[in-house]
This record gives sequence, C-alpha cells and structure tokens, in this order.
Amino acid sequence: MLRILQWNICGLRGNINSLKEAVVKEEIDVVHLQETLTTDETTPKLQGFEHYTLPHSDERRGLTTLIKRSIPQELLEQPTPCGEGVEVLAIKIHRPPSIQHIQKPKVGAGSL
Repeated sequence: MLRILQWNICGLRGNINSLKEAVVKEEIDVVHLQETLTTDETTPKLQGFEHYTLPHSDERRGLTTLIKRSIPQELLEQPTPCGEGVEVLAIKIHRPPSIQHIQKPKVGAGSL
C-alpha cells in the first residue's frame, strides 16, 4: 500500500520542517505539494526521495511531487492540456496506482 500526502503548502521553504516531520511520522511514500512558491533552484530536497517540480512563475504557483527512490517511477511528458490556468505534473509509478498531480488555482464553485 502506498501512503500518499497531499498538501496545499502555501510556501514550501517556510514549511519544510513540518513536511519532513509528517513524512517520517506517517511513513509517507508519495508527497503532492501545491502552491510551493519555489523554483527548481530553491526547492528544498528530502533525502531518499526523487523530486519533480513545476516551478513557480508569474502564471503559476508551483507544484512539487516527491516519491521514494525505492519506488520505480518516471516523469511523463506534459499530458494533453487540461485548460487555462491548470498546472499538471505527471509521474508514472510502475506499480498500482498511477498518479497525476493536477491543480487549477482559485476555482470558483461555478467553474467546476
């Protein structure tokens, strides 16, 4: 069984210690973070995890997915566009289940 943590972190660098604590305490295998507000260069790393980042920019808030290195995985090419303002980071895990990390910031109830 995979243990997955999903967190709208609103700034990864300011919450890295809380993230590390949660990953260890809950024995997390896969982490999905939204609104990381980091770039490739400023994204903190977690030991024992592969890091995949869709960096923060003027148009997006940033996504990061972390997967334990012991789990076979590969970054997929950008999937078919999911709509304006939608951030997508797709990684294939070579054991069930496969996971896609998709976010559309500031979605109103009428937009769903």
